[in-house]
Amino acid sequence: MHEINSFQLLNVFTGEKARGNSCCVFFTNDLGDSKKLLEIAQNFNQPATSFVKMRSEGVYDIRWFAPESEIDLCGHGALAATQVLLDIQAQRDEVTFHYKGGELTGLRVGERVSILGDLISCSESTVPQWLKDGFGEDVSGYFPSANKHIVLMKDPERIAALQPNWEPLLASGVFSFAVTAEGREVDFISRVFLPSLNHKEDQATGSAHMVLAPFWSKRLGKTTLDAHQVSARGGRMKCVVSTQQVQLIAACSYFGEGRLIN
Repeated sequence: MHEINSFQLLNVFTGEKARGNSCCVFFTNDLGDSKKLLEIAQNFNQPATSFVKMRSEGVYDIRWFAPESEIDLCGHGALAATQVLLDIQAQRDEVTFHYKGGELTGLRVGERVSILGDLISCSESTVPQWLKDGFGEDVSGYFPSANKHIVLMKDPERIAALQPNWEPLLASGVFSFAVTAEGREVDFISRVFLPSLNHKEDQATGSAHMVLAPFWSKRLGKTTLDAHQVSARGGRMKCVVSTQQVQLIAACSYFGEGRLIN
């Protein structure tokens, strides 16, 4: 089993044209001290640190922290923790995570791993002028949700080259945007922007695909979709949409490990 205060460093959502998003998975016996967890996450300085505490066999409590603050739901952090736990327990093919917003199931899928969580719905809204000021006149639709706000673009070629105008986006008060378009080599592409954070773009984002996958499932009439997050590092994922849930399937790769010295 895992050792308390040990950690693993992984890239998640790796694949073709995709180096993925990095994460630290840290094993602890205390998830109650938010200040201490934030300090540890700041020292690791990864986009996310997953803090994992065993509740019972195959069942874990989990919290996620960026260097700035706690993350309510972190898909790539949950996938990283799934990879580590299933590698440690080769006989097991499933783990369960409890977090403050609910429950996630982590699964082994061949040489990859997946998480199964509740889909996030969105509703169409009129496109405000500040959104076009921020992302350009190519914006063709706006779909707010309880997580990422979807910004639909006409031309997929413009997404990879997009350079947002941060001032109107920051003034909007919206925490995060998933800018997306129908893909050519995959079903859909996206980039995820967080105007108020120091790192204003997330490289590969699981939580965004909990809302993007059902959005594109309805538009394309498909329940299994291939997605490419076209950030600088890139992220590849397969999304399987059911009535109430989304399964995100991803490849992960290790790049470090160790033990925190108190």
